[in-house]
Amino acid sequence: MSMPVMSGPETFGRLRALNPEVRVLITTGYADGEDTKELLAKGARLLAKPYEKRELEEAIGNIFDKG
Repeated sequence: MSMPVMSGPETFGRLRALNPEVRVLITTGYADGEDTKELLAKGARLLAKPYEKRELEEAIGNIFDKG
């Protein structure tokens, strides 16, 4: 997982520090990467790239429907 300012796990940690109940959806082309596995183990949800607009809409809806 590659981002310009901080890593995915660092971003996730900061979000959870602000709100332990925050729901996180990660999108990545590295679904088998160690960062991805770490985030999934901590409760993030995954949408692997590439994806269709419909899949993104569904994934976002699922986060709010299922909590």
